[in-house]
Amino acid sequence: MKTVRSILVTCLIVIFCTALLCAEGTYYPGTNKGYPRRIVSLGPAVTETLFAVGAGSQVVGRTDFCNYPPEASSVASIGGFDGKTFSLETVIALKPDLVCLYTVMHDHLIEPLKKLGIAVYVSDAASVDDVISEITDIGRITGHVSEAGTVTKRITDAVASCSAAVSKNSNKVYWEVWNSPFMSVGNSSFIHDVIVKAGGINIFSDTSEGYPVISEESIIARNPDVIIIPSDMGYTSADIYKRAGWSSVSAVKSRKVFDINSDIASRSGPRIYLAIEQIASLLKD
Repeated sequence: MKTVRSILVTCLIVIFCTALLCAEGTYYPGTNKGYPRRIVSLGPAVTETLFAVGAGSQVVGRTDFCNYPPEASSVASIGGFDGKTFSLETVIALKPDLVCLYTVMHDHLIEPLKKLGIAVYVSDAASVDDVISEITDIGRITGHVSEAGTVTKRITDAVASCSAAVSKNSNKVYWEVWNSPFMSVGNSSFIHDVIVKAGGINIFSDTSEGYPVISEESIIARNPDVIIIPSDMGYTSADIYKRAGWSSVSAVKSRKVFDINSDIASRSGPRIYLAIEQIASLLKD
């Protein structure tokens, strides 16, 4: 249980830090000319993007959390995702000409890398549109514009399809980030936008905080039609049905409490189209 909680805490840190600001990624060119040949990625979503646009062979470093696609496992790891779990020296030792990192979490690395003449791309995706922009950016920076266009089209097609197939504002969704204390997603979170793009209503959309601590009573009172539980929680949808006092909740009564793959749903990367499609299918009557 300690291992599960440790992993969860790390995941929550990742979520909080990537959602603190809402802006498109920022690129700081390095001194090397041409497209980067040695890229270090400090996060799973960026790693997925690099491989998706065809730049996988240019990646020489990743984190322990970069577990997709399977080919990424053959790339050397610099350690954990949190900027405090690895050193700048570890990154520099890989001789990168581009480092892809995350705002807030890795801010302390930006200036040192720039001073060394190493290009830096700072990911700050807090919406589906931001993800599309960043995939486009990374395709351009790495020399894979056409491939990036193919990836972004897959996302825009999924959004368009879901918008046409799902009646918007028809299903209230409760996304559980954690249960001790209870936490969900507010309107400034990336996951909120995914819910909206899939055609649902986030029951805590009136909360500006990205990942607010909320009361159990407020969840029950807002009476969600659908409850979604990420797969890395240490518990599943089956446990929700056993909660005292939840039998009156619409999602529980109609057996619409669902598990979803955390890596797909919570990463601001190219597989987000799968999350949108899966959530849209869960919202169908």
